[in-house]
Order: sequence, then C-alpha cells, then structure tokens
Amino acid sequence: MSVEKNITSDIKKIKTFTVALAGNPNTGKTSIFNALTHQHQHVGNWPGVTVEKKEGTVYNDNNEEVKIVDLPGIYSLRTRSQDEIVASSFLLENTPDMTVVILDASKFERSFYLLSEIRELGQKTIVVLNMTDVANENGIEINADKLSELLNCPVIKTVASNNNDIEKLKKLIISTLSEEQDIIFTNFSESVEESLKIIENNIPKNDFKISNLSIAIKIAEKDDYFSKKFLKNEKLNEILKNISKEYKENNESDLQTKIIEDRWNYISNICKQVIIEKGNKSTSTIISDRIDKIVINKILGLPIFFLIIFLMFVFVYNLGNPIIDFFEKFISIFSTFTKETMVGHNIPDIIQSLIINGLINGVGTVITFFPQIFLLFLFLGMLEDTGYLSRGAFVMDRLMHYIGLNGKSFIPLIMGFGCNVPAIVGTRILEKRRDRMLTMLVVPFISCSARLPVFVLFCDIFFKKNAPLMIFSLYIIGITVSVIIAKILSRTLFKSENSSFVMELPTYHIPNMKNIINTSWERSSEFLKRAATFIMLTVIIVWTLGNLPIGVQYASENSIIGIIGKKITFLFSFAGYGFWKASVALLTGVFAKEAIIGTLATLLVGNSMTLTQALQSTFTQTSAYSYLIMVLLYTPCLPTIMTFKSESNSVKWTIFFVIYTFAVGLLISTLIYQLINLI
Repeated sequence: MSVEKNITSDIKKIKTFTVALAGNPNTGKTSIFNALTHQHQHVGNWPGVTVEKKEGTVYNDNNEEVKIVDLPGIYSLRTRSQDEIVASSFLLENTPDMTVVILDASKFERSFYLLSEIRELGQKTIVVLNMTDVANENGIEINADKLSELLNCPVIKTVASNNNDIEKLKKLIISTLSEEQDIIFTNFSESVEESLKIIENNIPKNDFKISNLSIAIKIAEKDDYFSKKFLKNEKLNEILKNISKEYKENNESDLQTKIIEDRWNYISNICKQVIIEKGNKSTSTIISDRIDKIVINKILGLPIFFLIIFLMFVFVYNLGNPIIDFFEKFISIFSTFTKETMVGHNIPDIIQSLIINGLINGVGTVITFFPQIFLLFLFLGMLEDTGYLSRGAFVMDRLMHYIGLNGKSFIPLIMGFGCNVPAIVGTRILEKRRDRMLTMLVVPFISCSARLPVFVLFCDIFFKKNAPLMIFSLYIIGITVSVIIAKILSRTLFKSENSSFVMELPTYHIPNMKNIINTSWERSSEFLKRAATFIMLTVIIVWTLGNLPIGVQYASENSIIGIIGKKITFLFSFAGYGFWKASVALLTGVFAKEAIIGTLATLLVGNSMTLTQALQSTFTQTSAYSYLIMVLLYTPCLPTIMTFKSESNSVKWTIFFVIYTFAVGLLISTLIYQLINLI
C-alpha cells in the first residue's frame, strides 16, 4: 500500500510544461518543430475547428515533459482569419509557459511585427533567428546579443536543417523555462500611453492571465476577440468613444492606427540597431530575380505553369508505372497462391470469395497505386520547397480576379491536387465569407490524389501510348470547369467585389529532399490507412451485398448490389456507362474515390479474367474517358462533404454542394461522350 502511495506521490511531482511555437508562414517553423520533437508528435484538429493541430514532446533532465505546440503560421494576432483566431486563443486562454517565436532572419523586419505583439501579451519568450544562412547570403547579419539586450529575452540563431542548432535550441528552451523574465513592451508615444492607461484602469475583472495593459492594447486595436469580451461594458464603451472623439478633435489618426504606427517605429528603431548589412544582393537572390523575369512573365507565366503541371504527370506516370506493374504481378501471384492454399485446405467457397474477390482483388488493387500517390506528393513538395508554388499563385492571380475569386484562392486550389479536405480547410486564409464559400464550391473540381489511381488504371488500359497526356487533359478539364463555375457563381449567387491579394515571393533554393520525402510519406500514408480501414470496409460491404440474398450468383443482377445498381443506372445511360456495376462503383466512390477501383475489381474480376480484361470488355475508349470525366467532377468523397459542412456551417449549402457537383459531373461527361460520338 505504501509503495502505491509513493508512486502516486512521484507522479504528482512530475510537471508538464507547455511551449508554443509561433511565426509567420515560410519561416521554417514546422521544420524546427519536426526536428525538435522527432517521432514524439501527433496531429489532430483544434477543438471546434478543422485547423490542423500539431503537438510533440521533449523531456528535461528531471524527466519532466515539455509539450511543444506548433501554432498555425500567421502574420499577426489580429483574430480575423481562423488561423489567427486559433493562435491568439491559444496564447491568451491556454497561456503557455513560454512562446518560441521563429523569425526569418533574411526578412527580419517583416517577421518582427508578430514578435512585438506576442511580447505585448507579457509572456516569457525565446526568439529564434532562423534561415541565418539565407540572410548571410543576402549580405545581412543580425546582432543576436544586441537584440537579446533590447528585448530582454534569449535570442538564438539557427538553420533548421542543422542538428547542432536544434540541440542548442532544445537546451535553451529547457533552461529558460526555469528562469524569470521581465517583459519589455513596445515603446508607444505619449498620447497612446495615456489612452492605454485610461483603458487599463477601467477594464473589469476577468479570468485572463495576461496583464490589463496587454488587454488594453488589444481593445484599443479593435481586436475582434477582445471587443466581443469587453465592449459589452457600457462604461468602457463610453471611454473608448471619448478617446476617439479626442483624437479627431486634435486632427490625429485614430488610436488603432497610432498603435500600429508606433509599433512599426519601434520595430524600425530596433532594426537599425541590430541589422548589419554587409553588401549587395547574394548570387541566389540575383538568380531568383532572373528566373522570375521568365516564370512570372505576363505572357510566358501561364504556359510555363501548365507545362510544369504536365511534366509532373509524365514524371508520376513513367516513374510509377513500372513499380505498379511489379505490385500487380505480386498481387496476382499472391492471389493464385492464396486460392490454391485455401482449396488445398478445403476452405468454404464463401470465405474464398471474401478473401479473393473482396480483400485481395478489391483492397489489393487499390494499394498497388501507392507509388504514384507518393510520387505526386513528392513532386508537389519539390515545387513548394524550391519556391515555385508561390510563383504559380502569383501567375494565376490575374485569372483568379477575372473569374471572381480572391487571388489567395489559388493556394487552397493548388492544395486540392493533393487532397480536397485540406484544400477546403485552407480557405480559412480568405477573410471574406463570400470568397471562402465561392472557393470551397469549386475546390472539388481540382482533381485530388485519390482520383489519380482511377485515372492511371483506365488511361493505362485504354490510352497506353498517350496515358500521361490523357491524365493531364483530365486535370486541365478540372481546372477549366472550376474557372467556369466560379465565374457563373460570382455573377449569380455571390455578387460583390473580391478582395486584393498581397504575396511575398521567397528566394529560390535547393529543396531539402529529406524533409520532402518524410512529408510525402506522411501524406501518402493516409492513402494506405484509408485502404486498410475505410476502403476495406467499403469493399467488404460491396462483396456482402453481392452475395445476398443467400444462394444468388455472386455479383449478379439479382444480388442486392445488382438491384441497387440497376435502380440508378438510368442516370448514366446517355453518358456511355449505363451498366449497373459502373454505377455502383460511382456510388461507393462517394465514400472514398479510391474505392471505385476496389469496387470494380470486386464486381468484375472473375476466376479466369483480370481487371484489365474485365474493363476492356465493359468499356470502350469513349465511354472510359466519359467515365473518368464523371469521376473527376461528380460529388466529392464523404470526408470532403463533412469538411465543407464544418467550414460553411450550413446544412443547406452542403446539400447544394452535393447535388450541384453531381449534376455538373453528369452533364459534362454526357456532353463529352455525345460530342465524341458525333465527331
């Protein structure tokens, strides 16, 4: 009994610290997080929102847990976009023991704004000057000691790829947690200081662990989060009105503008003291400027962008296909071996059918396409890491405005090439609901990686010599349809001006292949997880319905799955695939697009027929292409639908989303089928 008490007592002594990682997008924050936490991390969603939440752990010398939380990349704590709301809420309500702010040393002044806001919250801070190698190449050096003195907090220089730097940072985090730190606020002008003092003295009692001065600053800035919390107080409201009136009478900028101006003056003053400029632009910056004269050229920009996307599919297809052929042969050999083994052991026919027709033919066929999913993410990762994807967004900006979308909309749209779920979640970078809704409604027409296995399978069978070109044509059709639909919706359901888009173009650099491969593996592993769970369940359901009622011939018209298929086949009769097995595959594709292959393999493959032979006997070239158009455009998968519901917070719009995407897919696949037949 005493032993148990001692154990309990020891457990209670172990403290858990929380450290937040904050920074602008593209400052290397996530790379530092990954390097700090290694395998001790997990990814989920923040409570109540679909913003990705990354957490990891490190341990100090006393074996106390230090939880590292990777906040969304943001430029300020203004709490208008969902990313900003999540980051601000965490810093204000969860009040971490310390915040590590990652600054891009090569763009120090721009990165500093967020740091000044976080320091104004009165929290213990470490400043990380990352990308110091890039800064040095550009002839910029930051005096870390002087900066540390001015801010009264530790400052460390890092290069995220350097393990020694990361180990130093880890030790600094652990040591700083046990130290006291006096907070130095922004140096505001006298009039601002007086106004903030008045607000501070009239703030009602609250549960926030930050100082009333910190709260006063946020209220004066008209921060949405604090306005909702405190401006219900009539006295405080009246005080703010009087302050505003006084500024107008003195012909001064309002208090909010003055705070922002003072903050930038403060930042500018610090930059003058700590930035040492050694010379002219680096070679890499000069090369970047020269490349940009071509790749973001008004005339050449778009053709180059589409050429790169085409080369991506040539790369994915030609490199991935030999690996797929190997996997297919392995699946075939494994299927034959399993069949012979089960026959030799007198396994019942129904079990043999489940394992062969259901699991091996269904799930196994889907898994064979993993190499191409991985290669797709690998190529996109290289484009992102080199800095080209930002150029793609810049090049597409004019087109986005023409069709009625915000220029930022291209960012979630390009994410759609990987998966529509994070693409829809990514629309939170758009501040106007009109822009978010419009972008979410056209995201599903951008072909995701889950559709790629279906495209590869059909194009390899029906368009062998021109398979990459045919796959590319599908992606172009998806982009074209999204453009047309966006134009229609922006002139009908979403009439209003779209907002402007300001973008920073990073310097080109050689991609970090280790990080890209790790990230590509993580993203494509989701495909294997779906195959092992969701798709397997779908295939087993299809197989079960294909065997019911008991005694019916497997996957016949008289089975339950056959009856369901025949009920909906009439919808597709004019599109060239008016046979029930193709209809059922589209139905299961709503659960997961990869399940289309599993369903076709489960229903079509027999003892003496491969999936290739079965598809060749079922589809023509024209009907196959029409079917791929439908797969490309029709109702997105269930996770995408649920994400749309969560982001739009509207059942009516979700129903519209499901119906209109199906209608668009059916209409265009029918038109293309009929047009090709006429020609």
